[in-house]
Amino acid sequence: MEEVISSGEGNLDFQGSFVDMVNMKNRVMAIRLKYLHSDGELQHYALQVMEMLRSDTSVDAHALACILYILQVGVTDQMTEPTQRDFLVFLGKQLESSDASPPMKIAALRTLSYTLKTLGELLCYDDLCLELLWLYPSSNQSDQQVPLEFKELFDNTIVAAVSHSSQLVRIEAALALRVLAEVDPTCVGGLISYLVTTLSALRDNVSFEKGSNLKTELDTLNGQATALAALVSISPKLPLGYPARLPRSVLELSKKMLTESSRNPIAAAVEKEAGWLLLSSLLSSMPKQELEDQVFDILSLWATLFSGNPEREIKQIEDLASKICVWSAAVDALTAFVRCFISPNVASNGILLQPVMVYLSRDAPGCEESSCLRSLLDKRDAWLGPWIPGRDWFEDEVRAFQGGKDGLMPCVWENQPSSFPLPETIDKTLVNQMLLCFGIMFASQDSGGMLLLLGMVEQCLKAGKKQSWHAASVTNICVGLLSGLKALIALRPQPLGPEILNAAHAIFQSILAEGDICASQRRASSEGLGLLARLGNDIFTAKMYFCSLMMNLIVIVDVEMLYFFHGG
Repeated sequence: MEEVISSGEGNLDFQGSFVDMVNMKNRVMAIRLKYLHSDGELQHYALQVMEMLRSDTSVDAHALACILYILQVGVTDQMTEPTQRDFLVFLGKQLESSDASPPMKIAALRTLSYTLKTLGELLCYDDLCLELLWLYPSSNQSDQQVPLEFKELFDNTIVAAVSHSSQLVRIEAALALRVLAEVDPTCVGGLISYLVTTLSALRDNVSFEKGSNLKTELDTLNGQATALAALVSISPKLPLGYPARLPRSVLELSKKMLTESSRNPIAAAVEKEAGWLLLSSLLSSMPKQELEDQVFDILSLWATLFSGNPEREIKQIEDLASKICVWSAAVDALTAFVRCFISPNVASNGILLQPVMVYLSRDAPGCEESSCLRSLLDKRDAWLGPWIPGRDWFEDEVRAFQGGKDGLMPCVWENQPSSFPLPETIDKTLVNQMLLCFGIMFASQDSGGMLLLLGMVEQCLKAGKKQSWHAASVTNICVGLLSGLKALIALRPQPLGPEILNAAHAIFQSILAEGDICASQRRASSEGLGLLARLGNDIFTAKMYFCSLMMNLIVIVDVEMLYFFHGG
């Protein structure tokens, strides 16, 4: 097993073996109950599995996914509730280990989050949750008594991991804090207050630190901002809601980071990236009514960032990597802003159309095939293929996992973060984001803008039909149109005009007419026609149904004629 994990191309080999482990779950638990064997020894197996990652200084996405599958399906799911509680302490002690490599800490944190989710709200009545109230007490919880073991454990593990030198470890620690907030919503107010205060103090410290101390302070600042963004994203979904001052305080902190950053260029880049991170989380999670009176102040934050000549700036920048990180975070925040404040009554008037046209005008042979189609297709029809649902969602994630060492970090404010770190290469992620951006921009256009975009899509569909990259281009077209039509259904109370409906209908029919399309493309085109029927009026829907019926009759007649002429 270790050889498969350590191989660079093992991602296709290990899936079958680990999926087979799911079948053994009930059998193993039945044997344990029959012969009264303790499940506590599973902790030792977990340690042996995690030891495989000890020698790795960098994160191997495939090996890490392999280990996580074993820890969740082969270890955690086999445990009873009391053993899972002990397992949390065991994982905490592994995080405390000074010689644990970053991949080991990532595996421990992700497994800890999964175990907490498995235990669920039962932990609210356990001393484990009381520990969180001790770490970040609020006014009515200062007299809680908790065991010293839990105090030392979580103070030295999850909280310490937020300041780790590895960015992926910091993100996993933030996601673990987010799960803890879901388990015990009463601790969210204290956690957020602590993080806001800490970030304000760190902003003052980075102005005076130098050398290795500066690096440590910047890692801590980034980690604290990541943890705060994770908690902000989950707060509106909690039973107790969020503190009334939360949107204002986080917005003010974000604006200060973006407009009053340090004079040190290295510290300023980290501080601005953290500011955009907080703004993205706030815009993507909070109701827009909370921020409507600040919309113009928020929009002005991008003015200075995207002004000037980009090519000249790139040539003059010494630390280009840091600048690109800031730009990337700013684009994420802009996407969240568009999602938050987009309105069907406000046309974009072409302001955001140019970037989309640039995306679509790129060299098609050089683009990866999008992996978004699986998530966009209607899950109620999943049995039609090509991705037949497995025994559970985690098995489906394993099958879909592709991995990439250069992949983007997990997003802490997403509703459902990926089950595995670094799930895709950065090239595929870029294509996915461009196509999803196309969908959002398509939904925000007026009739003229939509027709222009559909015309460009039609040209892309006609290009290179005999080339090897044409299949990937068809998939990308399906992703862009499906995401756009789904956004339109959410935004448009009125039916679309006949020109737009007919143009989109012709594109989907052209895809279906191609003989060598795959099952996913066929499903996407069919679902696209269904979405058009919902966006059109009754006359358009009737015409669509009539055309489909006539096409089926033509096919039946052709088959019968062939049968007749061949002497059937």
